[in-house]
Amino acid sequence: SITKNATGDWTVNFTTAMPSSSFATACCAGHSAGALSTFLSVNSQTTSTVRVQNYNSGGTLYDDTNCSVTVLR
Repeated sequence: SITKNATGDWTVNFTTAMPSSSFATACCAGHSAGALSTFLSVNSQTTSTVRVQNYNSGGTLYDDTNCSVTVLR
């Protein structure tokens, strides 16, 4: 499941915990026409969650139209 913590700030919750927090997380953000450039970054990760935050080019947390998160173990 995904929990929205605040504007531009989400936590991805795993149904089954990972055996360790040593896994790779890749994320990507896309924006609508006319919006500032944005980037999505991993804030933290544990065995049961990954927290990601999306910022615009001004450094402000931003709700983007397209965000993707991939977890690889």
